[in-house]
Amino acid sequence: MAKAIKLHGQGIREMVEFTQVQGKVRDKAEEIATRARTSAPFKSGSYRDSIFTRKVRSREEGLSKLFDRTGYVVGSDAKHAGVVESRHRTLGRAALGGKDASS
Repeated sequence: MAKAIKLHGQGIREMVEFTQVQGKVRDKAEEIATRARTSAPFKSGSYRDSIFTRKVRSREEGLSKLFDRTGYVVGSDAKHAGVVESRHRTLGRAALGGKDASS
């Protein structure tokens, strides 16, 4: 399981917001989504076609003040995505670079 890392300090938060860093995070999310689409099981194509990347922002409290966090989510909004993921672990394997989580 991935570990969450919290960065504190105004300078570090500003660094994370730089366009270059956000671009690399976006590119990695798109890479994961592409790998997932390529390896998705295909019956009707609806699961494969529903895989998306989405920029997300959240406000969190830390060090007694609120700060913004920015990241990307890779997911699927197909109604049957939970069933597909429980059987094939498509997104999980894609996030690991195509390797099986048990390897």
